[in-house]
Amino acid sequence: MKFKPRSVRLKDERSVLLRMALVENAEALRRTIQTYLISSPYVPLTPEEFTPGPQEEEAWIQGFIDQENSLLLVAEYENEIVGNIDLTGSHRMRMRHTGMIGMGLRQEWRNTGLGSHLLREMIRWAELNPILEIVWLEVYATNGAGRRIYEQAGFQQIGTVPDFFKSEGTYTDKVIMSRQV
Repeated sequence: MKFKPRSVRLKDERSVLLRMALVENAEALRRTIQTYLISSPYVPLTPEEFTPGPQEEEAWIQGFIDQENSLLLVAEYENEIVGNIDLTGSHRMRMRHTGMIGMGLRQEWRNTGLGSHLLREMIRWAELNPILEIVWLEVYATNGAGRRIYEQAGFQQIGTVPDFFKSEGTYTDKVIMSRQV
């Protein structure tokens, strides 16, 4: 199922284009992800672990294009990718009605309303998708801003895994949230 590109206006009045990622965006998207991995304490992947080659990144994007219950959106400002959100639908027949959401934004784009817009558009797409019934996500318990955005979008906490994340000797719980679509 396709996604129709849409412009959204942020709190600071900038207009950002939300659209499906294309295979030819692989390098620009890789750079954006590398940038936000460095600045975010809430992504469990370290910059050193994120080392896809061009073919891997292209195959990753193509997988979203090919999978009916999956979508990868990018946020673009002045022809530069500043963030992304993905919904990875399960490949397994008994779980095909479910999809996991992940999102990342460059640091300078956080607290602008962009994350809320990306999440809203992804939920809208999921609601129209005839396969999906449940979307879910994982979030650090200490990520108050992220949890508020998810709660405002109708997600409910359904579980906690204590001490799931460990960074420099400090443990953080993982919160699992979901919602029907």
